[in-house]
Amino acid sequence: MRPLLLLLVAAMLSGCSTGEQAALDDYLERLGRALQVDPQPPSFAMPQAALADLPGRRQLSVSEPQLSINLLDFLSLSSCELGRVLGANNSSLGKLAAPSQRLHLQRDLMLSAPDCLDVLDNSNAELADKLRRLLQQKYDARMTYWWNAWFASEEWQAFLSRSEGLLPAGDRSPQDGATILAATQALDYLVQQGRQWQSGD
Repeated sequence: MRPLLLLLVAAMLSGCSTGEQAALDDYLERLGRALQVDPQPPSFAMPQAALADLPGRRQLSVSEPQLSINLLDFLSLSSCELGRVLGANNSSLGKLAAPSQRLHLQRDLMLSAPDCLDVLDNSNAELADKLRRLLQQKYDARMTYWWNAWFASEEWQAFLSRSEGLLPAGDRSPQDGATILAATQALDYLVQQGRQWQSGD
């Protein structure tokens, strides 16, 4: 009988709970009475209107050029490193790769193409000319690959996400300073890499 009575009392007491916000409001009123001041609601919450909505990955993503060669031309590249790079690029893993990994694949393609063009100039001049045109289109689109690898990536979106927490404004603690330092280093690397890509390096 005693356990049943205790269970009934506990159920009745839990029904009397009014929630966290009510407890905070009650505390604020009691604090105001004790200090003999008019209690003011806390003003630490940042209004949502003050934060602009950031574009999502789809809005930030720039369409990349879709370039292709036929199967016979691809087989003619088997003696070059470019053939292996194109195979990796067109594999299922290459097609589903994250933008940061596609940036590496495009870099490998642009670095291996000139040696292959030197070989093809002697054996298949027509294919060499076709590859030169495709390579030029890749060079022209290199900043698109760079942009997608950085600004349209999941990592960048998480970095800017409100749910992950925005970077603190100002150095309030050593940890905040370390966070800002890491962010600054990442942005410096981003700009340096962009300049290298822009110059074709």
